[in-house]
Amino acid sequence: MSNLKVGMRRLWIPILAALSVAATSSGECLVSASDSLVFDRKKVDWTITNHGDDDLTIESVFLSWPGANKELEKLRLGGKEIFKHKRHPTSTLIDSGWKGHRHDREIEPGESAVLRFEFKMDADADGLYTIHVAFEESDCSARLAPACNANVSAEEHPSFDGKKVDWRITSSEGATIRLESASVSWPDANGKLTKVKLEGKEIFKHHRDPYFTTIDSGWKGHGHDREIDAGQTAELRLEFQHTALQSPASYSLLLGFADGQCVELKPEPGNNGPARDSYFPTLIAAAGLHLEGIDGHGVTVAAVDTGVWGKGKGLKKNAHGQDRILVQYDAIADTVDTHNPKDGNGHGTHVWSIIANSRESTDPWGLPMGTYNGVAPNVDIVSVKAFDKHGLGTYADVIRGIEFVVDHKDAYGIRVLNLSISAEPRSHYWDDPLNQAIMAAWEAGIVVVASAGNNGPDPMTVGVPGNLPYLITVGAMTDNFTPGDTSDDRLSTFSAAGPTVEGFVKPEIVAPGGHLLGIMEKGDHIPKTYKKFHDGYEYFVMSGTSQAAAVVSGVAALILQADPTLTPDDVKCRLIATARAAVDDDGELAYSIFQQGAGIVNAAEAVTSAESGCANGGLDIASDLNGVDHYAGPVREAEDGSFYIEGQDGLEWDGSLVSGDGYLWSTGYLWSTGYLWSTGYLWSTADLDVDGYLWSTGYLWSTGYLWSTGLTEPMAINAWVEQD
Repeated sequence: MSNLKVGMRRLWIPILAALSVAATSSGECLVSASDSLVFDRKKVDWTITNHGDDDLTIESVFLSWPGANKELEKLRLGGKEIFKHKRHPTSTLIDSGWKGHRHDREIEPGESAVLRFEFKMDADADGLYTIHVAFEESDCSARLAPACNANVSAEEHPSFDGKKVDWRITSSEGATIRLESASVSWPDANGKLTKVKLEGKEIFKHHRDPYFTTIDSGWKGHGHDREIDAGQTAELRLEFQHTALQSPASYSLLLGFADGQCVELKPEPGNNGPARDSYFPTLIAAAGLHLEGIDGHGVTVAAVDTGVWGKGKGLKKNAHGQDRILVQYDAIADTVDTHNPKDGNGHGTHVWSIIANSRESTDPWGLPMGTYNGVAPNVDIVSVKAFDKHGLGTYADVIRGIEFVVDHKDAYGIRVLNLSISAEPRSHYWDDPLNQAIMAAWEAGIVVVASAGNNGPDPMTVGVPGNLPYLITVGAMTDNFTPGDTSDDRLSTFSAAGPTVEGFVKPEIVAPGGHLLGIMEKGDHIPKTYKKFHDGYEYFVMSGTSQAAAVVSGVAALILQADPTLTPDDVKCRLIATARAAVDDDGELAYSIFQQGAGIVNAAEAVTSAESGCANGGLDIASDLNGVDHYAGPVREAEDGSFYIEGQDGLEWDGSLVSGDGYLWSTGYLWSTGYLWSTGYLWSTADLDVDGYLWSTGYLWSTGYLWSTGLTEPMAINAWVEQD
């Protein structure tokens, strides 16, 4: 239950006491609670019943209450005092400092007990209350859930403008409504709540400390300033001390109106505390695998990046509570750290969080769902630090890091290597020293996943090492800020597109890369530079193909856990064969194959797939590495400048961009069975003059690039992009 405790620290689910509410349960046991609170001056009683076969021992109690009640002074269960300490308004989590014996917090099977809250002042029977009780070693909980009327509605998500957060509310045609109370929670990074406005009129002005407040008195102006006329829509504006974190999942509001009406912006799991729902494991069908025990156990993933926050919860330990950061190799200093790995930039930690975060995802009441924030929460971690706190490094640093991974693959059991990095190509793929190091890793049996780069959406923008035909190159899609609605999902605007200079289709696949939630220490360079995207605790929202590559690296680990005998070519084949293409209303491709590859990754189907032989056809990596043969892909350029795949109809692309609100990513699109991904043909100079194969002069290097002796050419993590 430790994850539940953490998640509840910032959980906020206010309700109107006058509404009918009920406690529910999750898991195998049963618990219920009375459908209303009982008020007796300073005392508020709530009855809980244990319908299970085992004792239920209270582990934690989350409570919010009206400011008029003043402090919470005592807590009793069945008349026994279990907590005595003054807690100031207007919310508290009690998960330690219990009074008396542990059995005083027990509810026996088949029994009911009254949970009594005692306040300093008479309790406001018409105010806003929240209660969530969690029990030890059990998924059971008792909670008061909101039950707002349908006479008032609001937008699903707020909008953001600097320090301002706006939420549009609509009254029904029946009557004018007047705001009587408001409960608000927000990220600590926003600072204090300074003002509240309705349709531009200031209705409340008072500095309320983070991260929660209830406003039920002290309104500013006239009462009619808080009214919304029948059938009208009004904008509620919250103004904060600092720039507001642009994460809808980090805010909760409950507005109470006269006549018992209310409207709620429902909190996402854990609100702005550590335990959250990152959504992308569900979007790619990995969450269900977690429930089946496919979680990366027994597989080690390496990543060449800015390092890892070794003390980060969800990173240091796996889902079983075991230490799993095996080593961090500093390729810049050529040192090894097995005790206290660090980051400094934050990019590497965020990437690792997407791959491996072992925090349990929670439902809207903070209850663990059995799934995790990361794609592969039980993998072991080998971190390679090749970039400084500014995200800068050199070819030599990265190559040294890759060599460390190859040299130690057996010692640490490394099966997957993530490269969320990019640089502009300087030469053909086979002449690039970094790509040569990666080919050696692939030949050694390591699945290498690389980001396409953030320089899209134009053609031929895929960077190094994403231009290497052997590895898996990943572009980014976004859920368009509606994680529960896949119909408006789309390709991210920054995602780099193919083909490569050598005529290969890239990227092979896309994955979630828009505004992904991940762990990042707030003192690192990136969150200090982009403060509004950090929640003030441990989570940071970031977009990029770096994040998308991390998703696919996690999926590769799941595939290898299910079948450790697979080769890198096999893993690549299964990822491609099971991807889902974005299609329009006519079932045709919504995006070019050079933009979305085979489509979005599908973890569940990739894990169960038996496909083989559909990747890297016609390529001989040993001959390529030895300089005997090099390869060209099947992409050609027509006289009009459009791209096409030799022998394949319907896959042409003129380089134009597709606009629209979103498309369904469907399994219904059938790729031609005659087309093998990454099919290669022997490269020869004579081929450049055949049937339009010659690229326009802007796509080829006039002379061979001479690499510096020390390989000091710059390499960097992918450039920052705005949330998409």
